[in-house]
Parts: sequence; C-alpha cells; structure tokens
Amino acid sequence: MDERSALIIGTSHSFGACIREENGSYDFENRVKRPNRWQDNLEKHNYKVTTFARAGCTAQQQLDAFYHYINDNPNSYWDLIIIEGRDPESTVAYPSAVAALQGTQQYSKQLWSHWLLADKDNVTQAEREGKKFNINNLMLDSWLAKKEQWYKEYVWSNLHLIDVWSVNSALCSLASRYAKVVKWFTFGGEISHEEEIKKKSNNLQIMFIGKYCIKNTLPALQRRKEKSIKNIFYHEQGKGPRCLCGHLNELGHKLLWDEILEPGLTDENVL
Repeated sequence: MDERSALIIGTSHSFGACIREENGSYDFENRVKRPNRWQDNLEKHNYKVTTFARAGCTAQQQLDAFYHYINDNPNSYWDLIIIEGRDPESTVAYPSAVAALQGTQQYSKQLWSHWLLADKDNVTQAEREGKKFNINNLMLDSWLAKKEQWYKEYVWSNLHLIDVWSVNSALCSLASRYAKVVKWFTFGGEISHEEEIKKKSNNLQIMFIGKYCIKNTLPALQRRKEKSIKNIFYHEQGKGPRCLCGHLNELGHKLLWDEILEPGLTDENVL
C-alpha cells in the first residue's frame, strides 16, 4: 500500500502540551512527542503525519494560519486533514482583552511557520510562543476580559455561537479543497449553560460542520460526571490520563486514540 499524507490542524492538545513534576519541581518544557501523540497512531495506517498546531489558539487563528500557509504553498494536497478544533464551550473560543486591543499587529505573512514547530522534537516554550503569537498572559487576559462590557455582551450571545461555528465551517470548507477527506473533532468543555444555548450550539454544529464531524467524539470528550474510560477529562489534573496543566499525558493520548478516534475513523472508512 502506498504511503498516504495526513495534516493535523490543532491546538495545544495536538501540540502535545503537558507539564511534568519531578521531585517537587515542574518541567514546563516537557510535552508529549512523537510517536506518543494521538495523531502519530495514523502512521500505523500508512499515513505520513504533519502537525500544524499552536497552544491557546482560537478557531479564527487556526483558519488565519492555514489560510496564510495555503497562500504560500498553493500546490499543497493531503489524503486526509483532521482538524482538532474549538467549539464555543472552550475558554479560548473568544478573544482576550489584550488580543482585542492589539488587533492583528502580531501577525505576519510567515505566521504559519510557528504552527509547524509541533513536529520539532526539541522545541522550547519560548519557540512555541514566538514573537508573532505571544500567549504568555492568556489566563490573565481572560480574567481581565471578563470585566469588560464587550465580553459580557459577546460571550454566549447569538453572535458568539454563529461566529465560532461559521469559522469552523469555513476552515473545514477551505481544507476540503486541499484534501481527499476532512474530519473535525474537539475536546470541548463542560457544558453548564442554559438548554436554549446548548440546543442552538448543537444545531449550528450539525448545520455548519455536521458532515465533517467524527462520529460520537463530543459525548466522549466533554467532561462528564460518570466514571468511564472514554470520559478521559473526568480525571483530576495530574492523575491518570491528565497532566498537571490539564492536558493529556501519554496515557491520555493513547486512550483518546484507542477508545475514541480510531473507532470513529474506522466506522467512517477513513482508516
């Protein structure tokens, strides 16, 4: 069988972000690397994998980076593109206060080059963040943003829901022009909002990107109270499949692939 190509467009989860503790000290440069990330398992199915991912990115930034990459590499084509995206439940599914003030000044034509650091074995945290995508104050920015009137009016508004799902739709649509198959999933978050909001978000997802979604990923990946191996984010940070910063460790990446993604992709005849 001929080797096939796969591009992974993702966030910190696909980058492999993971903080490790040893003898009371924390290794912030640690991360899950090839061949232990979820996407590396595609190699067992004869795919050559390229990872295009950044920590702290929004759906809009994923689309922007991929747009710039395609503009600079118009002849690119893959057999498979899997997008590990953002849904509205994510805490980074909306702009931070500082990002809102800075606008697009941090971007450049070569923005996409920083996303390919995900496949560099010895990339440092400083290289990850880079001058063109500085997320050092992401959590602080989010905390400050919650005090702003624009934040209160935007987050979980109709505009917010339409914004996030339409951007995901645009990214999937653009990716489909450069791949035989495009699939999308998200780690999601704990849905604790009104039924009306949840229903509208789910409906927009189905209408905008339903045909791209990997079957049955959302119920398994969103945080639930039931103790099931598929609910990998049920575990406390630093225990089981989750590292100290809340991302998946090597065990988590293995469970994600074995219990959720591989069965879903197999059912859809992707693997």
